[in-house]
Amino acid sequence: MNKITLFTLALTISFLFSCKKEEITQVDDSDYLIFGHYFRDCEGESCIETFLITDGKLYEDLSDSYSRSVHFNFVELSNEKYKSTTDLLETFPQKLLKDRRHSFGCPDCSGQGGLYIAYKKEGELKSWKLDPTKKNVPTYLHNFIDDVNTKLAQLNK
Repeated sequence: MNKITLFTLALTISFLFSCKKEEITQVDDSDYLIFGHYFRDCEGESCIETFLITDGKLYEDLSDSYSRSVHFNFVELSNEKYKSTTDLLETFPQKLLKDRRHSFGCPDCSGQGGLYIAYKKEGELKSWKLDPTKKNVPTYLHNFIDDVNTKLAQLNK
């Protein structure tokens, strides 16, 4: 082999092995809160954003899938980002746990997108889709919708 080919090959191998791979975390049996938004008729990274708060850490879903039948692929984010979202655990509307509905308003029916929320506590998992247009959802969800939207905007900076 000539020196240029050998150098290129060595550089390529070095580059491939020097890249740090992100560790994927799957949702386990711990208590957690998943929050995010989705837009069906949208293109790009910010169309579907989903985050998980559990065990003192924050994770982002890399699969960015509109279909929730696909498994999440979470990767851990910085402690600073975790700290910026912990108040969602405190502002989570406990009344939502008693509500029998799984969808509020008409999420993403007219291009406004939707919020996805999943909450697992003591082995019981519940999930909801929320219309981000507050006039379409019960008043007790308004502050939480604002909080989720604020956190999503901060995390996507």
